Amino acid sequence: MHNFLLFFLLVIAFPSHSEIDLFELSLEELFSLRVTANKRDELVYDTPLALSAPQGEQLQSWDTYSLLDVANFIPGLNYGRLAVIPNLYIRGIGSELIGVGTESSVAVYQDGVYLARPEMAMTSLWDVQRLEIVRGPQGTLYGRNSTAGNINIISRTPDFNKSEASGILTAGNFDRYQFNGVINQPLNQHHALRGAVLMQTNSGYTLDKDPIGGKQIDNMDNSAARFQWQADVFQTLEVLLNVDWQQQRTDGFSAQPLDNLGLADQQGAVPEPDYHVTRNNIDTFVHFDSYGAGLDLKGEYSRWQWSSLTAYREMQLDYFYNTDGTEIDVSLSDLRWDQKQWSQEFHISSGQLDDGIWLFGLYGFWEEASQDVAIQRTPANTSILLIPQIDTQSMAAFIDWQRNLHPKLRLNLGLRYSYERKEDSNVINLTNDDLGFAGNVAAATELGTIERAESWDEFTPKMVLSLRPNDSNMTYLSISQGFKSGGMNSLSLNEPFDPEVLWSYELGYRYHSEDRKTRMDITAFIYDYTDLQVSVFENNLVSVRNAASAEVKGVELFSQYQFQKKWNISGALHYLDARYKDFQLDESTQLKGNHLPFAPQWESVLTLQHHGKVLGGELASQFNLTYRDVIYFDDLEDQVLSEGSLSTLNISTDWSSHDQQWRIGLAGKNLTDQDYLDAAVRFSSTSAGAQANALGYPAAGRTVSIRFQYLLTQ
Repeated sequence: MHNFLLFFLLVIAFPSHSEIDLFELSLEELFSLRVTANKRDELVYDTPLALSAPQGEQLQSWDTYSLLDVANFIPGLNYGRLAVIPNLYIRGIGSELIGVGTESSVAVYQDGVYLARPEMAMTSLWDVQRLEIVRGPQGTLYGRNSTAGNINIISRTPDFNKSEASGILTAGNFDRYQFNGVINQPLNQHHALRGAVLMQTNSGYTLDKDPIGGKQIDNMDNSAARFQWQADVFQTLEVLLNVDWQQQRTDGFSAQPLDNLGLADQQGAVPEPDYHVTRNNIDTFVHFDSYGAGLDLKGEYSRWQWSSLTAYREMQLDYFYNTDGTEIDVSLSDLRWDQKQWSQEFHISSGQLDDGIWLFGLYGFWEEASQDVAIQRTPANTSILLIPQIDTQSMAAFIDWQRNLHPKLRLNLGLRYSYERKEDSNVINLTNDDLGFAGNVAAATELGTIERAESWDEFTPKMVLSLRPNDSNMTYLSISQGFKSGGMNSLSLNEPFDPEVLWSYELGYRYHSEDRKTRMDITAFIYDYTDLQVSVFENNLVSVRNAASAEVKGVELFSQYQFQKKWNISGALHYLDARYKDFQLDESTQLKGNHLPFAPQWESVLTLQHHGKVLGGELASQFNLTYRDVIYFDDLEDQVLSEGSLSTLNISTDWSSHDQQWRIGLAGKNLTDQDYLDAAVRFSSTSAGAQANALGYPAAGRTVSIRFQYLLTQ
């Protein structure tokens, strides 16, 4: 480990604060790249944030079509997948989410629209212009549930200047086939249309040896489409209508027993040492549907610009899976989500006025969500049925002000007030069969029912002071607060829990040489994290309570160096110390000093890139090495629920014709075929005794693909 760190300290290099496609953009173009993370259109290098902005072309080169894929290339961003439930973490801050009454600590946005349910983070990435991944709390401009940071998926929009049609065919191992198609059509100089489709299928990276369950598992059959209409009306009003739809179908996800404490083990389940072989005797499935529409209006008057974003979204998710992950009938889980949300954001911003630059905003959000859960236990011949429903209303107002105190010194102040109210109802029943919702629900015994309402409000301020003594250097100091919403215990009858609050203190330094061949970022931060919402299993049910405080400290190093015009070396090194200051789990267990889940102490990335002329076209190649230190999947630092240090080798190469009409790409990820887990958990419903048994959810092994692209432009 020490030699590995020394190696990275000697050759640290990574694209500044933005992992940008160096094959598509010159270094001059990189410095002119613009982002909207601060709800303003501004140069990325002038933005005093810890920000990663991978471009769509780079995501395509690395064959990344989900946030799970992206997390493998972005230090500080970790993605845990508890079967179908995704959990995102930034700088060790995240949530162990299962119930519909809890919220994520990482706010995910799609074209500026908040995706309220963590399960929506399963969305596929297609026709993406860029991602903006902001590390650190964004409580002022983004409000609730951006405690760790936020991710904005920004789609390409219609182009008024050219007609374009493109198609990408991809084939890979695990019988993978994929098609991406895009059509862009200007109608006239004021109106344009754009449509994009995605179709993905593969046979899965895990073999199911049990014929009852079928041979396919950990597979995918996805379809998605997006339609956009953009209009420029009277040169003072911009209109963008965005409609999207997505469907995902799989035969479920495999689970690997990690110890011998399960009831299935005692009843003769055959252990499978290979992570990618299972004996699932259930016809499991995942059905995910998501669709929505957004209307984005932008206008200006004098020195002021205004923007209005109105959006509606729905999500349905049905998930039926083999909880114990074996061929023995022990426990099944049947989860059914149904969610609808409406949101409205309006803000107005000024140009440079005598007293600075102003931004004022209003935000409203409404959600109706339900999650029916059946825990079917075969040995006991019983089923526990939970039927929670949650209604959420949230309102906010915010202000942001920038002023140059000196030509080289800028002050940024912001404040947001948020109010939210949640109403929930919950019924827990017990049936005398193991058939779940297909059983005799009418004869079920009611274990409890509850109806309640709770409201919270919060002020979230920020202060950023940035010093730019010259064009090559910038130093900034930021103090900001983020909070995660309070919530309801939707998977038990326990009391509601309060918001959790995080104060962040961050110091950053950026440098680039005058010839712009060398760039470097250094960021240091300390978080004071209080009222943590922690999940605990009690009586086969999951409860959340405010039971902990934590301190998170870290240093992030980024830099890039270009040499001999055709070569670029880049890399990143992250150090993180995220530990509980106080966490009294029960009367006898104090977890003070334990690491937070999904908070590896060291992470690093090293990338070597080359481009040159080959066969009359352009050949661009990337060699990428990633490293992640030991990671714990629970609060107890349970060695069984952990993953050792992990290194992966990734290679991609793209050849494009001189007119950019044809492109051929090859990509290989995890080429050394490392076995590792996306997440692990202990379930009491599958155990043979008092101690819950451990189950892990394997990640895909080595993946390779070849891609053909044809572009027709007029």
